[in-house]
Amino acid sequence: MCISWIWQNNDSVRLANHLLLYNSLTTNRTAVIDAAQTQLSEDKFPVVFFYCDYGYSGELDASYIVSSFIKQICEFLYQQFGYYPENVASDLRKFFGPKRIQPDFDDLQVVFSRLCRSVPDTIYIIDGVDALQEAHAIRFLKFIQRLFCSSDASQGPRILLLSRDQVPGYINIGTFIHGIYQISISTNAEQDIKHYIETSIDEKMKYRTLTNDVSLLNEIKNTLLTESSQMFLWAYLQLEILWDTCRTDADIRCALTKLPRTIEQIYEHCVGRINFQDGWALKVLKWVSFAKRPLHIEELREAVAFQSTDTKWNANKKPQRDFIIGCCANLVVLDPVDNCVRFAHSSVKQYLEEDRKRVREEMLVSGYPAEGNGDLECGEYCVTYLSFSDFSLQLTSPSTQNIATSIPSPYSIALSVPGTGFFKALFRKSQNQTNTISLPLRTIPIPTAPSRAQYKFLDYAIANWAVHTRHIYCESLAWENFVQLAMHVNETWNFHPWVSGGRSKDSYLHGLFGWAVKERHKPLLSLVLGMKSSLHLVCNLPMVGEGLPAIHIASKLGYEDIIQILLEFCDVNNVDQDGCTPLHHAASNGHTDVARLFLHQKGIKFDVHSTTHCTPLWLAASHGYHDIVSLLIHKGARIEIQDEIVVVRLYGVR
Repeated sequence: MCISWIWQNNDSVRLANHLLLYNSLTTNRTAVIDAAQTQLSEDKFPVVFFYCDYGYSGELDASYIVSSFIKQICEFLYQQFGYYPENVASDLRKFFGPKRIQPDFDDLQVVFSRLCRSVPDTIYIIDGVDALQEAHAIRFLKFIQRLFCSSDASQGPRILLLSRDQVPGYINIGTFIHGIYQISISTNAEQDIKHYIETSIDEKMKYRTLTNDVSLLNEIKNTLLTESSQMFLWAYLQLEILWDTCRTDADIRCALTKLPRTIEQIYEHCVGRINFQDGWALKVLKWVSFAKRPLHIEELREAVAFQSTDTKWNANKKPQRDFIIGCCANLVVLDPVDNCVRFAHSSVKQYLEEDRKRVREEMLVSGYPAEGNGDLECGEYCVTYLSFSDFSLQLTSPSTQNIATSIPSPYSIALSVPGTGFFKALFRKSQNQTNTISLPLRTIPIPTAPSRAQYKFLDYAIANWAVHTRHIYCESLAWENFVQLAMHVNETWNFHPWVSGGRSKDSYLHGLFGWAVKERHKPLLSLVLGMKSSLHLVCNLPMVGEGLPAIHIASKLGYEDIIQILLEFCDVNNVDQDGCTPLHHAASNGHTDVARLFLHQKGIKFDVHSTTHCTPLWLAASHGYHDIVSLLIHKGARIEIQDEIVVVRLYGVR
């Protein structure tokens, strides 16, 4: 109902130029996009959509959102015209092609702004902006402000934001983006909640009759509607609690008089019903909290079914589906769309994090870890799983059976040699000898491996063990397995996320080294440092699939801590395919601390010209990075003719 109201509202249909929708209830992302496409289909406006899902932490990134916009626009253009605009085709190949270079946020903004002009009437819908962390929320809102707020409100691209009015960092969107048009739908939610309560009760009664008293059912409906404060989550959890805990009409009436008033009180009620003694619930909560993506129910059953000390997979330890969901007392739910396990609401994780900050005596969920520790625990379990003996290369037992093959006899070979009878005399044919002989051969054992399909957690573990272990330490119980997993190639299962440029030891090291730098993975980098003789052969080469050497990538991304390690063996003056040094990348991306670190290095060359004749000073000045300009000038960088106009205009420095 609310979704229909949004699009039927005259102001909403206009979507002036920007629209902020305060979202005090959970809207269905599919309903939003379906309604938008239906409403706008007559005008044939392309609709670009992105949903910020708490469950996919890797996607809550400003760069990821803009990349999604670019891909959706490209798909539309290709379907309509069969080609891409010439002014972006090369960049699309560069950043999204098979041999792509990882773009930074500025790169993506340039590509997107060019694409925007090719589809000027596009509608952009972003649901859940408040799910972004502060840094990404600010970057994304600035991106919106820069690209959308300067255009004519009567034409051009339009954007719809579905969000709370405040995003992390206490940033009010209406204040941050001046003049943005706002609509609140909270006053239109009552009919939706009433409909939700009635249909939910009707559905639940099909599976278990809560009561036969019709008047009591009506009392439940009226009480929940009155007390809900227009919060769907509150109504949902109250219904779940009633069905899980009430067995008599007296239980129901008692529960209705003691309804928790706030979401926090409901969560406390749920936590109070959880049995934390056996460890199952805590494991489920950890995986739902810290997994890199929502786990399918079958993946989660395996993820919680083994201990860190196990060495072999035992499928008999897997708990049942219903137990996985039920042991957390309604804090987690099974999504019927994709069968993934998620929190009932994103605020469940926020509640668990706040509970962890309490003094030990007041904690309700003892053992729930901080974000970093929880992330590492998931990584240690992934490493343990991949170290099971099940995934070692298996060989069939040596065969005792032989096979025979026929080959020419020595005498018949001698007969075929031209010349004297010497060879005939040497290989005299015996009375019973034939022209061929039988040669016995033992059968060769064939490598075998169990079927991949029987290991449901395997794909997740392979894809995420490395990213989960960015902060693993040598005292970890999983450290030895971590080292074995990283440094040995398992060609049967292919556990490594990095790509090697070849099959040699040095090629493998090159791939591992580049991935560790790009992903800021210090433990993996420390393993590479232990192989210095080989490292010196590959450290200044372009990374596999990137086109830039490792220190250039680290400089571009602003990884000061990684650069401090790389400076021990990488050439600080090495130039990439564009003639840029690492200092060029630091200067053009505004990484002041990285630039300062480079300028302190003995022998640093700070006036190097790239293939486009740009110096670090020019790049810093043209991008407006005052601090880096000052550092370079103080160091003695030459202000050349092409630099002088920009430097003097911006900074008054000669």
